[in-house]
Amino acid sequence: MDNGDGIDFENLSDNFGRFNDTIKADIGQHGSNGRGRLSFYKIANEAVWFTKFRNKSASICISASSLKDFHGEYFSEDIQHHKKLADLNSGTYVELTEFSGKKQILNIE
Repeated sequence: MDNGDGIDFENLSDNFGRFNDTIKADIGQHGSNGRGRLSFYKIANEAVWFTKFRNKSASICISASSLKDFHGEYFSEDIQHHKKLADLNSGTYVELTEFSGKKQILNIE
């Protein structure tokens, strides 16, 4: 659970299209190495980020087998965002599924 600003859903390629690079590096913010958000592939086969940013809720899903391909969608106002974010104005919650006991090697070109 991260109770920060949430993920800017309008700029997903800036947030998820980079590995070993991040927009946070420009301002010296925590998490400025650009590795954390995609490192899930070492222990799980799928990650889903539920985020609240500027009063909008959304989810972003990535599979370990294809880290460059991500799918995002806004939640309509009548659909509740993730329950962990219900009482927050902003933030992000990540769910990892299909845990693996095997060490995987990442090849991003």
